[in-house]
Amino acid sequence: MSIKKLPKSTKLVLLGIVVLIIVMGMIISREGKSVSPEPVEKSMPVILLPLNNITDNSVVSITSGEIESLEQVTLSSEMSGTIAQVNVSIGDKISAGQALVQFKAADKSAQLAQVQADYDNTLAAEASLLAQIETAKANHQKLILSTENRVATAEIAVEKSKNNLTQNAPQATENLISDAYDNAYIFLTSVQNSLTKKFQDADSILGIENTYINNKFKYLLGAKNSHTLNTANESYHLAIKEKLKFDTTMSNLSISSNDSQIDAAIVLADSALLETKTLFLDLTSLLDSTIVSSDFSQNELNSLINMVNTSRDDISNKRTMLINIKQSLQDAKNTLDNRELTNLKNKVDLEITYRKSLSDLEDIKKQVAADIYASEAGIKQLEVNLGSQDAMIKRSLASISGVQAEFAKTSVRSPISGTVASIDVKMGELVSTGKIVAKIINTDGLQVKAFVPDSVLASLKIGGTVLVDGSPIGTILRIAPSVNEITKKVELIISVEPKDGLTFLVGQFVELKILASADNLVDAPILLPLQAIKVDPTSHSIFVVNDQNIVEEIQVETGKLVGDKIEIISDLSIYDAVISTARGIVAGQAVTVIQE
Repeated sequence: MSIKKLPKSTKLVLLGIVVLIIVMGMIISREGKSVSPEPVEKSMPVILLPLNNITDNSVVSITSGEIESLEQVTLSSEMSGTIAQVNVSIGDKISAGQALVQFKAADKSAQLAQVQADYDNTLAAEASLLAQIETAKANHQKLILSTENRVATAEIAVEKSKNNLTQNAPQATENLISDAYDNAYIFLTSVQNSLTKKFQDADSILGIENTYINNKFKYLLGAKNSHTLNTANESYHLAIKEKLKFDTTMSNLSISSNDSQIDAAIVLADSALLETKTLFLDLTSLLDSTIVSSDFSQNELNSLINMVNTSRDDISNKRTMLINIKQSLQDAKNTLDNRELTNLKNKVDLEITYRKSLSDLEDIKKQVAADIYASEAGIKQLEVNLGSQDAMIKRSLASISGVQAEFAKTSVRSPISGTVASIDVKMGELVSTGKIVAKIINTDGLQVKAFVPDSVLASLKIGGTVLVDGSPIGTILRIAPSVNEITKKVELIISVEPKDGLTFLVGQFVELKILASADNLVDAPILLPLQAIKVDPTSHSIFVVNDQNIVEEIQVETGKLVGDKIEIISDLSIYDAVISTARGIVAGQAVTVIQE
């Protein structure tokens, strides 16, 4: 039977069987053949990131900024006038305070000379008043001492006349010597007090007991003749020795002491007064040999000389009065031995003398009070005049300051050191107040204002290094405490110190690479881009290329994030470079290193 005669359904079945047999044969045939090796995949190109370039690895932000001067000033005229001289040109180096432009100022110069002369005159008048006041005070002290001595002398005269009168009364004869010794004791007490004050005055010059009291001028004492200082010191010690003897005797003396004890005290008082007088004579010689200085004025020296002269006169008066006391005692003793001198005429004369001495004493007290009042009034008037003179000095100073201020305006001076950027006037030009004269820029101090993301703040600090156009000559001066509301960035002020011949111009734009903070660039931490790190749930890795160009995976320990970089804590010193991106990289993979 031919195939053509078969039913159509049978033909389809047979056709399917044939196709199946062919397919199975092809499979069997293929399985019997050897499998050809798949072609080798081409190696993957990679870019390496060098690890020895710490500077690049430390860059946390790249930005730009305009070079500015740390100091610059625009100077304007403070007066209207004609330019007399222009002292500088554009580009000149100048120092702070240097005069750039000078106005014509003959009238102001003359005015300044006049007010200065007026001020000198007021100072001279004040010095004269001060000298007058010192003299008046010294004379006042002399007057007080003199009046005390006049009153004391008058009182002694009263006592003496009273004693002379009393000695004629038989009933009072026995009390004559007792009263005289009472008066002697009272006077000895005043001598002791006076000597104490005199030694305080002497020590205020010599500084023997109080070694610090004369520190201001002790090196000037006796500068003309050192022998005078030694002599004065020796006299002080001799005199104080005699005074101590006198003080010791007086400490055991009272108004009820016997006659011989008071006589002994009188002898010691006279010796102490004599030695003290010698001391003040030597002090006079010493002060005459003393020089003055800026710390020790002539007025101060004159004041000491007046004090010494006054004390010396007082000591002489005390000795005279002591002699009178001794004479009074002797007179009392003589009178006691001549009790028969009691005639009426003498009594009348003594009565008259006594009454006159009382009258004289009252007159002297009134005169003394008037003299002291007049002296005090004179001093007060001089002090009032001094106050007026002080006011005149202040007015003169104010006038000088005003004229000096106006005169200073005739010179336009630079408040800073720097370079002349512009001069806007010329000699002979008439300018008005407010006219710009010059502009000064200090090119020795440059800075740049930059803005960085707040994400890098953790890696920055004051003093950090900045690369300016690739050179590490920038230093972070200030970091803003807040983010700028407009730019959403943080402002940095960076100082620039050009080195190795580098120069910058104010207004020039430069590239800035902000480095992570470190003590120096060599010790800066290694910062790798985040894209170079393979991050797994439990580990971080980097990829390196070995000598056969095969990828090796190295697990590392990471630190803090710094911007778009991360700190590598692990030691990578044995590796030269890492693959710049971990995306698509597998350990064991062959790669081709290409340049970026």
